[in-house]
Amino acid sequence: FGFGKRICPGRHFADATLFIVAASLLSAFSVQKKRDAEGREIHFEFSYSGNLHQPAPFPYTVAPRDRRAEELIAADALAR
Repeated sequence: FGFGKRICPGRHFADATLFIVAASLLSAFSVQKKRDAEGREIHFEFSYSGNLHQPAPFPYTVAPRDRRAEELIAADALAR
C-alpha cells in the first residue's frame, strides 16, 4: 500500500473488504483436505514454488457447510 506521503488512502477500505469477503466465504463453505476413494484424507507436503513464495498447488475440496448455506448459495445464484 505504499508508505509516507504516497500511502494508499483506500488501504483501510481494502483491508476491511478482504476481511468481509474471506469471512463470508468461510461462513458458507467448508474447505477440507481432499479424500481418496476409500474416504481417507490425502496427505500432502506443504511447499512453496518459485521465487514469489506462493504455495504450490495442493488437493482440497470446497462444499457448502450445511443445508442453510446451500439454500443461501442457491438464492444468490438465482438473484443474478
